[in-house]
Amino acid sequence: MQLSIDNYIQIGTVTIASFGFALGYIQYKKGQRWKQSEFASREIDRLLSNEVLVLACQMLDWEHGKSKIPLKFKDTRNEDHDFKYSWSIYERAMHDSIDGPDGRGYNEDERYCRVIFDDLFTFINLLNHYVSVKLIKVEDIKPVEYWTDQIFDSELTDNKNIFTPYLKKFGYSGVIELHKRFKCANKAN
Repeated sequence: MQLSIDNYIQIGTVTIASFGFALGYIQYKKGQRWKQSEFASREIDRLLSNEVLVLACQMLDWEHGKSKIPLKFKDTRNEDHDFKYSWSIYERAMHDSIDGPDGRGYNEDERYCRVIFDDLFTFINLLNHYVSVKLIKVEDIKPVEYWTDQIFDSELTDNKNIFTPYLKKFGYSGVIELHKRFKCANKAN
């Protein structure tokens, strides 16, 4: 069987088309990966620029302190517009009941701690969702690992389980899952 010039042209056309398709697919995948990285970068920027999220991270990072109440949570009953926070306050504030560990509710400082951490937990929960649906990869949001470490393994408290019951009870299991994803990614590397 001899190949004619037409056969060579057909083979060449298919080869060039296949090569073009493969090259296009590779470029498409690179573009998609770039878009993922851009999206993750915007989310990290949101963490670093949102007043409440920055405060929540600061609260995790410092043993105790006093802060202005974020505008989002201004309350006319709080005249000095400051609240105190500490790991000892979190032990009570982050109890997994609506009425507090003793049924007496929460004082103002404890309530502010709860709502501020709720914003951070919601943000981290969303990041985990984005990883779950493959919108981003865990390595794209690596800076957030530090904060999940503080939530679960802070050296500022002996109680390494302060937040876990709260996270489970109020639907923030994505925070726990993302922390596990970071640890698995570290083991893989």
